[in-house]
Amino acid sequence: MIVYFETNLVLELVFGQEQTQQIHEILELARHKVIELVFPVFALIEPSWRITEHNLEADRLKTSLSAELKKHQKWFHRSRTPQNLNDFYNSVSTEMAKITRREADLFEATTLDLLDLGRCLEINGPIYRQAVTAIKVLDLSLFEALIYASIIADLQQQDPDIPKCFMSKDGNAFANPDIKAELRKYNCVWTNDFNNGLKFIESKSQK
Repeated sequence: MIVYFETNLVLELVFGQEQTQQIHEILELARHKVIELVFPVFALIEPSWRITEHNLEADRLKTSLSAELKKHQKWFHRSRTPQNLNDFYNSVSTEMAKITRREADLFEATTLDLLDLGRCLEINGPIYRQAVTAIKVLDLSLFEALIYASIIADLQQQDPDIPKCFMSKDGNAFANPDIKAELRKYNCVWTNDFNNGLKFIESKSQK
């Protein structure tokens, strides 16, 4: 069985979201060769940008807290900020630095694990041209269209009798009936939930 995924699987793992356990179970199936894990290269590139933006937001919050502390100093006797406010700022800064470091470490470990376990789909001229068409016809963003075109191009090379699954929580992009119909042509089911994806894999693996 072939299982495709995109950006949100990586983000789910890095940010420790609600379906992390199900994803780890899926990765274990890939580790034991029960499934073949396949993903577009953008599944690894886009999360790095999201994580960078998350870190920038953390830096902006620290800067804002620091500015607020300085602004409130004039309200206190001799312009001294109470120790508990300084302690609060230092505590928040320390925790945010730990979170930033943990996310970076998790992203690095996740990327290496996925590259070891799965097969990465690269972008070429024909795929890019298909993506441009998908943007116009299916109203996808460039990233979404590149992911979709990469997966369709790979599906076209696979044995049609092999069951396949495309897991993506991005229903705004991939719940399109035309996309689901195109996937079905290649014996591929779209699921918007990693738990449902795991159940689908298990149902097919038992046959």
